[in-house]
Amino acid sequence: MTTMDIILRFLEAAALGGLMGLEREVVSSRLLKEDFDKPQAIFGWLRSFTLIALLGALSVYLDDLFGTHFGFVFFIGAVLFLFILLSYIYSAFRQNQLGVTSEFAAIVVFLLGVMVMAGDAQIAIFIGVFVTIMLTYKTRIRWIISKIGEDEIMTTLKFAVISLIILPLLPDHRYALHDFMVFLPQTQVTMAPFLNPYGIWFFVVVMSAVSYIGYILSKIVWANRGIVISGAIGGLVSSTAVTSAMSEKSHHDHGDWVYPTLIATIAACTIMLFRATIIVMIFNPQLLGILLYPILSMIVASVVALWWCYRQDKNAPDVRVSSEHESPFQVWPALKFAGFVLLIKFFGTVALAYRHLFGDFTLYVVSFFSGLADVDAITQDMAERSLVGAAQSISEITATTAIIIALVTNTLTKIAIAKKFGEARYGTLVLRILWIVLLAGVLTLILVNFLK
Repeated sequence: MTTMDIILRFLEAAALGGLMGLEREVVSSRLLKEDFDKPQAIFGWLRSFTLIALLGALSVYLDDLFGTHFGFVFFIGAVLFLFILLSYIYSAFRQNQLGVTSEFAAIVVFLLGVMVMAGDAQIAIFIGVFVTIMLTYKTRIRWIISKIGEDEIMTTLKFAVISLIILPLLPDHRYALHDFMVFLPQTQVTMAPFLNPYGIWFFVVVMSAVSYIGYILSKIVWANRGIVISGAIGGLVSSTAVTSAMSEKSHHDHGDWVYPTLIATIAACTIMLFRATIIVMIFNPQLLGILLYPILSMIVASVVALWWCYRQDKNAPDVRVSSEHESPFQVWPALKFAGFVLLIKFFGTVALAYRHLFGDFTLYVVSFFSGLADVDAITQDMAERSLVGAAQSISEITATTAIIIALVTNTLTKIAIAKKFGEARYGTLVLRILWIVLLAGVLTLILVNFLK
């Protein structure tokens, strides 16, 4: 290294230490102002943290200078650790201050200084900025922590189990029906590979992640955050459930809640479209080259409808879909969802086995009936089948058409729920808006098919 390189590394180490020290000094000054009469032993401010970072960098420089193979690093680090330990003992026993944040931050600063001088400046900068952000946001996230209880911890652990423990153990291989039931005759249906345990469970993990986000957000930002956010969060879990809840709420106060409930419903349906897009992006991004056009036209129509609804009733009451969401990580629902995905894949395999007789019609029938219950499963199946080289592969136009059919069917189901159980004006508006959304998607799909 040249002299200029060494100087720059010292400056980088000092800057990282100064950044974290500045944050500590601001927090410490605030504590002193809030409780001026109480004696406090505060460890490390701006200058202290800067010097600690420079000590780390200097120890590596001295090791390189004398060829002692981290001897100075261990010696200076041990002395610093002993000093920090004595400072903490004094704070804990003499001042009754048991917090260790500043002390651990000082150790991190020393190690960052070592990393910078050792040549890992980019990683050190990342860690330094991340730790500083974490320290800064302590008071800002306290209200979030206050909303998290044992149920949320268990929900997180369940998500970790299904994604980090169960998923890696499953075989990533396609099996046919004949592989499990060898007594079956060898036909196109029994010999077609359709079951991939890893792929099916991966899809369960993806959808559970979406539900998990909705569940956590419902705990953190639900109350008094506006009807669009409420509908959007509910749409992460189930847009059909949001429609059902809003249909019931639309009767309140003699129909005064028509527009708030309508906004929540359309917001949830819009999130459903984004959800389908994300699934395709994960399993077959190439399909977006065609699917994006009808999906985008439906999203634009939905956003325009939301804007119109807000214009109609700006002073709407703050309605929420629900004060609580159940945890999305119940074992039985997860197994049922995996079974539904497997069923869709099997019927899709049967439809494609007889494709030479009926063409793509049988596949569209499967999409139609699956859309009555769920859009995500058929979207994932069509995205996988449209991959180049996939078993029983289909064209991107066929996959796009099947996904749009499922979206149409699912949307028609929501319209039926709104008309049957909602207030008359609410049901009529849902019917008109969602028909416009569907019309935009279908016409765009027809145009794409025509141009292809």
